[in-house]
Amino acid sequence: MAENIPAANAVWRLKKAEDGSIFGPVSLETLKEWADSAQIAPDDHIDQSDDQWQPAPQTPFLEMVWEVTLESGQPYGPTTGGTLAEFLKEGLVTPKTEVTHATTGESKLLGAMAIDASSSAARPSAPEPAAVSSNISPEDLAPANPSRPGMVGAD
Repeated sequence: MAENIPAANAVWRLKKAEDGSIFGPVSLETLKEWADSAQIAPDDHIDQSDDQWQPAPQTPFLEMVWEVTLESGQPYGPTTGGTLAEFLKEGLVTPKTEVTHATTGESKLLGAMAIDASSSAARPSAPEPAAVSSNISPEDLAPANPSRPGMVGAD
């Protein structure tokens, strides 16, 4: 899968589907940290600063491959194992919540993914995205309301 990993020195931007806010440029490492800490939602887009926006889940190196139905009954995904760990901490899912791999169709209980999900959660907290536009305040980056769990704040 090495052919799907871009150069380490590439810079990326994130466009939030919710309001069109653009964050970045950031490193590949930071982008991956955002994906693993529930900062990139399935309907968000990314690009390499060339206005060739693509849906974040279609970017293989982000590993947004898990689909889940939240405790509220709302389907969510595809997303990362790290995001599922964040959702577990926030009470949006339980260890008995079934998750499905978007590519293979494999389903299992979230509790059976402890190694996958905890490996992302054990990383240092990812920095909050910083807006390119100066009209975004820090309050805009606070944890999202429960109706759109795509931007769950890192504690």
